[in-house]
Amino acid sequence: MGDTELSGVTVAEAKRVVTQELHANTVTVTEDGETVTTFTPFDLDAKVDSDAFLTKVKDEQNSWAWPLAFFNKYEVETSEVNVQFDEDALAKLVETLTLSKPDRVAPISANVQSKDGAFVIEPEVPGTIIDTERLKEQLVQTVLSSEDTLTLEDAYVLPALTAESDELTQVVEKLQSLADVTITYTLMGEEIVVPKDQIATWLSLDNNGEPTVSVEAAKAYLQTLHDKYATYLGPSAISLEGP
Repeated sequence: MGDTELSGVTVAEAKRVVTQELHANTVTVTEDGETVTTFTPFDLDAKVDSDAFLTKVKDEQNSWAWPLAFFNKYEVETSEVNVQFDEDALAKLVETLTLSKPDRVAPISANVQSKDGAFVIEPEVPGTIIDTERLKEQLVQTVLSSEDTLTLEDAYVLPALTAESDELTQVVEKLQSLADVTITYTLMGEEIVVPKDQIATWLSLDNNGEPTVSVEAAKAYLQTLHDKYATYLGPSAISLEGP
């Protein structure tokens, strides 16, 4: 938008010029590279309350010339400048943007999978559901910073866990450590080492995201050994050795 020249004008005139400049900015909202809608701060009934700030600036410098983006800075840091928006108009715009795509899907968090006896992190899958509160904040900040484009993808609900999440890395390490344990059954005098990829199938995560061993799966595997080596399972020993 450039600088707004306000040299030699009164505070009232400066406020009128700045307000006009604010309302003149058109913001384009896009998604998937396509324009969804456009709006101006005037559509949101934006009002500028900056009398104290403009008076202070007038007293401190001989000539007024600054980017309209100063609103963003002073909205956050002081109470001297305040840009107010009509909440109903803002909520209506957010609702319109949220409903602009009928088949929105939720994101899928990254998770841990067992593949060929090893544990790997399955990457997250981005969704298209919009975080309405985050979108509202972005709409306001776009106006305050005098930007002319807003991308809806930036307001999508984020997956709770990503492939880079430390929690998942730690889970993989715990599961892999358990899977690397050597389990040996002694049946009818014969030692049988359980394959590591078999052990991996017994491992999963509980509701708290902690590794757990399926006792039922282990028993089922033991039953298959029983069926293979004898009709009666005599005294047996189980030995566990670390990786």
